[in-house]
Amino acid sequence: MLSKPAHLYLIPTPLVAPTPEAIVQSLPVVVISRISSLTCFYVENAKSARAFLQSVNALSPLAAPIQQLNLQEFNKDTPSDAIAALLAPLKKGRAVGLLSEAGAPAIADPGAPLIAAAHAAGIPVEPLIGPCAILLALMASGQNGQSFAFNGYLPISDAACISALKRFESRAHAERQSQIFIETPFRNESLLKKIIQHCNEKTLLTIAAQLTDPKEFVMTRSIKEWALAPLPTLHKIPCIFIFGKPA
Repeated sequence: MLSKPAHLYLIPTPLVAPTPEAIVQSLPVVVISRISSLTCFYVENAKSARAFLQSVNALSPLAAPIQQLNLQEFNKDTPSDAIAALLAPLKKGRAVGLLSEAGAPAIADPGAPLIAAAHAAGIPVEPLIGPCAILLALMASGQNGQSFAFNGYLPISDAACISALKRFESRAHAERQSQIFIETPFRNESLLKKIIQHCNEKTLLTIAAQLTDPKEFVMTRSIKEWALAPLPTLHKIPCIFIFGKPA
């Protein structure tokens, strides 16, 4: 599939290790074909991007050898005044792909400023179909999918974290709006203990861990039920949490 000139493609990646098998299960054939047609990419980390593209190459030969691809890093540490230079390939008429580390670009991901700059420069932006852990968790939760908010990462300090949890819980109860949030994987288990200790026992809590992996775990219970049951092992495991109001 030929790529359109001066076009920014937003490329999702598997939520698990990007083997050829995982890519086939996560991405439509047309998306795999689109990726293989590109020779320039914005990536969060060049090493992991090469691993993903190597697996794509096993399914659909890339337009150039891996070592000849133009991989430009864009991540949370990229200064805002570097964005203009990064847009140079697009302004010269090249098609470029923006790769997420896992899941959908710019969703709990640092790609948004680059995308905004592309819009400001009049460059077409096209999102491609693929996995998004946040939406998969909400789909499987049984909670309100008509009104929901993604709140991102929780504050690090205990006091600020507990305050944020209470704020999300209040909003879930008052507005019947599902409140989605995440934590750095090595703090997941301590977060779950805070929720059980400080939140209303009637509040619904969804835990969605290792989505799309064979060990995937998704469960919605009241906080009281979570407190009485054996807790899942969440240490260093990617996880989504959702608060909701009981029926």
